[in-house]
Amino acid sequence: MCELILDVQQAWLFKKELPCRAKMERWIRAALERDAAFTIRFVDEVEGRELNVTYRHKDYATNVLTFDYAHEPRVEADIVIYVPVLQRQAREQLKTFEAHLAHLIVHGVLHAHGYDHLNEEEAEKMAREKGWHIAEDAGRGWRQVVASPKPMAVVELTTIRALAEADNVVIACGGGGIPVIATDHHHLKGAAAVIDKDLASELLAEHLDADMLIILTAVEKVAVNFNKPNQKWLDTLTPEEALTYIGDWQFAPGSMLPKVEAAVKFAESKPGRTALITLLEKARDGIDGKTGTRITC
Repeated sequence: MCELILDVQQAWLFKKELPCRAKMERWIRAALERDAAFTIRFVDEVEGRELNVTYRHKDYATNVLTFDYAHEPRVEADIVIYVPVLQRQAREQLKTFEAHLAHLIVHGVLHAHGYDHLNEEEAEKMAREKGWHIAEDAGRGWRQVVASPKPMAVVELTTIRALAEADNVVIACGGGGIPVIATDHHHLKGAAAVIDKDLASELLAEHLDADMLIILTAVEKVAVNFNKPNQKWLDTLTPEEALTYIGDWQFAPGSMLPKVEAAVKFAESKPGRTALITLLEKARDGIDGKTGTRITC
């Protein structure tokens, strides 16, 4: 195991929002390739703007800055996290604060190892060499893009059902699961694809004959005209209403759209089935009918 020296600064300013030190260490170790010494400093938007102006000559606070001092024999770097920016982005992207923080810390650790965003020329060269399709990712560099097919089956369904029937809490379809295809000889082969986690969860719920599919996210209810002056929170939705809103582009692709699509599919799959979309922290109230958006026929 790589040696890790970690100094966390100003966490007390945001103690209600931040996870424990041990959890941050686990995130760092997940991306660690060699011994390292990191300082993670949590700052407000004022200090964040000052650092960005001083070192990048850009007059705004970004989400993370990495100052790397050495790559060999030990990685040494400061990672600065701008908490108010991170909170705002998490809400906009319908993520939990902790999930977005984990992403940015790992992002900073990879930068500290010397990895950087590809420019267009480098990305196109790699695409030609590997036969990839690439696209620019909203100012965050270039990425390989792959298909996102609808899930057809859950390979481990029999095992999942047996564990659930034995009163175990089963964690399955994480991130949509690993996409595989069956070969002519009935072997499973990995595929360059991404399976949507909400649609994978819906398929699993159908196969397990569940009465309710609960999709927990970063907002308490589904909204139309989201983040606009005429925003409206929805307590209930019928599949017909949901499909009308989908046709009006009310739900963001890759964010709320797949959640609503999964909820509609589950509600229509069998009479009496209900889907619930709500905030993670409000799950109990949602199940009790006190909050959330319910989708039912």
